[in-house]
Amino acid sequence: MAIPMLNMPNKIKGGRWTVARFFLVSTAYTSAWLAVSSQLDYFKDLYGPQILLQLNIAYYLPTVPLLLLSSLLDRHLDRKLGVARNILLRLLLGLVGYGLLAAWFPFQPTDLSVLIITVVALGLFSGLAFSASYQLVSRFANKNVIALGMGCTAAGPLVLALELCAGIGPHASHADMVLLYGAVALIVAAGAAAAASLVARHWAALDAGAGGEPAAGFTSAGAAPEGPRMPLLSPGGPLECGPRSGSGSALMHPLVSYSSLEPYRTYMSTDGEVVADDGSFHGALERAAPYDAWKADCAAHGGAGPGAWNPAAPPTPPAPAAAAWGPGSPAQQVGAGREVLHAIRLPLTAHFVSSTISLTVFPFFTYVPSSGLLGESFPRILFFARVFADIAGRLAPRSRFATPSSPRALLGVALFKLALVPIFFAYLKAPPAWRSDVGALLLVCVLWLLGGWSNTSVNLLAPRLVLPELKGTAAAYMAIAYQTAHFLGLAVAVCLALLLYGDTTGRRPH
Repeated sequence: MAIPMLNMPNKIKGGRWTVARFFLVSTAYTSAWLAVSSQLDYFKDLYGPQILLQLNIAYYLPTVPLLLLSSLLDRHLDRKLGVARNILLRLLLGLVGYGLLAAWFPFQPTDLSVLIITVVALGLFSGLAFSASYQLVSRFANKNVIALGMGCTAAGPLVLALELCAGIGPHASHADMVLLYGAVALIVAAGAAAAASLVARHWAALDAGAGGEPAAGFTSAGAAPEGPRMPLLSPGGPLECGPRSGSGSALMHPLVSYSSLEPYRTYMSTDGEVVADDGSFHGALERAAPYDAWKADCAAHGGAGPGAWNPAAPPTPPAPAAAAWGPGSPAQQVGAGREVLHAIRLPLTAHFVSSTISLTVFPFFTYVPSSGLLGESFPRILFFARVFADIAGRLAPRSRFATPSSPRALLGVALFKLALVPIFFAYLKAPPAWRSDVGALLLVCVLWLLGGWSNTSVNLLAPRLVLPELKGTAAAYMAIAYQTAHFLGLAVAVCLALLLYGDTTGRRPH
């Protein structure tokens, strides 16, 4: 007997202007930090090479409790203020604060403590806008999810263009800085206006909990309702998108994922019918079809269980059992969670290793010695080479020649990337005769090209290794892995700075 699931309305579709506004919102709340962190040569000259590590810690770590608190209070604030008003207030508070700090940035004293406090505030305001934007976009169609992510990615090239126009260099003048951060503040203001008009345009639909008319019909609990397929970054066929809660918030906030230009959580969104859950981590487990029965059927027929790689045919559960299934028992939930973890263990490990490496290496860009070819601008060149290599790596899986062949290939690439790390750190201590700006630049490009490829490939493969009902759980595990990698990467960077250079405090030269 099939179990009718609760009917939920379709997500808000939105037109091209809705897509454009989401793009502008995410560009706004990433642009100021990219402008600050790209000025490696300028801040290195003022405070010493340790400054990039300090700025990364100041920007990211304080946002974690804020984002966790946001995820805990979302539902309470939705009930108290209304969904639309809650989202609008958080977006405007975050973006207005972020924009004001960007406008003030060139006028602050050249004091390290003031810079650190400003960067902490930038991170908090950006995190507030970020979490609100993800709560908002979870109610919209996939094209809007993609636009929100692509805005984060586009902020890098946009900031580079602004710096070139402003003539920003290692010894930028005050007028140049005012021009750069004034332009960034205008972008943030445009993002705030876009956010306000976006929420106002869909106010009634947001307060109603969804957009559009209720979807007709019932969905069988064993029929594994799937979202539509999204033709994104997949050369041989469309990319699957898994079920998502219609309750407003993501199953788990991506937290610090935007720090690495992370534009896609593709298996966390769907344009079609959505199923109801309580928004908790176990919600995805409770939505599962007769999981144990499906495993037993696979074993009985000699088929591959969860986690077997078959790019042509992602695993699909059989017809539902005769007995009606409600939410699984705790033992079944734990069992399903373990199966998901086992199924995605290889891409999960690859994602963790690759992310940790990137977040360990990046703070040392200001330590990379120049052979003299690129001179004082070398750290800034490394920064933007990293940005463009990451984008190229994320787009590479569109080519059939760069499509991941198996989860083992992902792990192999991550281990190869790990093998390159000692070369990077050895170069930091290399004698002058061995220094090569071109060689160091190529090494950074390879590291981030592999990282971008791994990121997209993981998001392509991991959802296809589990049942459709458990894709949300797989996404939660991936989010946890990324967050853990982020903090581990920064911790390893601190330890390496202490080991190689004796301290992590920026010292202003006299």
